Amino acid sequence: MPKVLDVQNIEGNIILAKFSGNFDEDTIDENASALTQEIEKTKGASLVFDFSSLEYVNSRGIGEISVWYTRIVENNGRVLYFGANSTIKDILEVVSFTDLFEEVKDLDAAKKSLSAQK
Repeated sequence: MPKVLDVQNIEGNIILAKFSGNFDEDTIDENASALTQEIEKTKGASLVFDFSSLEYVNSRGIGEISVWYTRIVENNGRVLYFGANSTIKDILEVVSFTDLFEEVKDLDAAKKSLSAQK
């Protein structure tokens, strides 16, 4: 199974989720648990999605992203993203994630936005 999701905790309260390839029913089961576990472990964290290498996401992937969003905001965190190509951005817009997630230019901009919140 290809690894399509790399999860890193940066600066203690920011979780970076870097996607690559396709995030769908063929890859979710073995890739999503690391992020779910990190969210549970890091209460109050904010989540930054790096979509720069994501090529495709289907409804099951959108469902998983929605669950992560809910868990983050329930603990007063924020969700940001960057790097979405036009296809991924269209999908995010259709499901109204662009209304829920803050788009930033890159990881540095995400860190700056999150540090300004403190």
